[in-house]
Amino acid sequence: MTRSPQPEPSSNPPSGPLPAAEVAGWRARLGAIAGVEAPPPPIQRIGAEAIDFYGVSGAYDLDPRDFEVQMYRMPLSLLDSSVAVLRSPVRVELVDGDERLRMGDNLMVGTCLSHPATYVEPGARDHRYRPGELILTGNSPAHLLVSDEPVDSVGVVMPRELLGSNRRAIERSWQPYVSGSLLARATAAFITSFAVSTALGVEPKPSVETEEAVIDVIVSALGELSGTSSSLTDNPLLVREAVVDVIERRFADVEFGVDMIAADLHLSRRQIYRYFEASGQSLAARIAERRVEAALELLNEQPQTPVGAVARRTGFASVATFRNRFRALVGIGPAEYRAALLSGEPVPTVAIAD
Repeated sequence: MTRSPQPEPSSNPPSGPLPAAEVAGWRARLGAIAGVEAPPPPIQRIGAEAIDFYGVSGAYDLDPRDFEVQMYRMPLSLLDSSVAVLRSPVRVELVDGDERLRMGDNLMVGTCLSHPATYVEPGARDHRYRPGELILTGNSPAHLLVSDEPVDSVGVVMPRELLGSNRRAIERSWQPYVSGSLLARATAAFITSFAVSTALGVEPKPSVETEEAVIDVIVSALGELSGTSSSLTDNPLLVREAVVDVIERRFADVEFGVDMIAADLHLSRRQIYRYFEASGQSLAARIAERRVEAALELLNEQPQTPVGAVARRTGFASVATFRNRFRALVGIGPAEYRAALLSGEPVPTVAIAD
């Protein structure tokens, strides 16, 4: 694939407060989403420079030298940019965003990949941002954002005006819009894929039509907040992302199948199949692939695990089914793969399709 140019990272990236293992894990998560090895982030800031860049002030019980930000970013056309950010844990009071990100009348729409953070509004209830939830933030009134672990967020920065009538609902909201509904999670999954692949430069700069589709998806999800009529089936992209989200959450259940997807999404089997006709892959095959992917991860991390236990823990109804699916995708059986790992022999490299 064509790789868009990225700013050149420093030849000697700074060794900052973020633990090396945390940075490596973050890059691995991004690489898994993008389908490539994530390069070193082109934007790295430490200390006072990082605080200024990230647009935060009023850090509590923190030496400014302990704050670090790492970021991937791609400028866009209708949208402002797509970003993937890792920052140090900190208690901060949010203020207007940095001018270089032009957050003046912009919003950040995205999600956290792993560690949660807590939004604290004085005199009101707290809200915990959970991984996978759709989060929309902008120039909210002064508030605290508390995180005990590094926060890795991805998303798009967009002009508020692109929300249309939904803009008023966001302006009325006392805190950033956060939703874990099925529609919102599907939107978050879609935005995550788009933001990571573009911010890392895996995909070339998207067309205006593609950005319009991203905006339509966001507006559909925000219809829940504004009270306007909106449903999952209004946008085929959201249906597909919702199905992928359900598979990701439930594939390890041995009883899981297309009927459960239909029940979760309140759609008929026929509707679900229709949205996936053009993919060239059946939903049963997609579920089986995800289970094999999980089995590969488990075997590589814990090669001593018996094949039968791997099958059970990854959702296969029988060892025979697991063996057949594994061999079809990997080229050798799970027992052979496990034996190769234990003996230090090379194993096949498998590329799982999105």
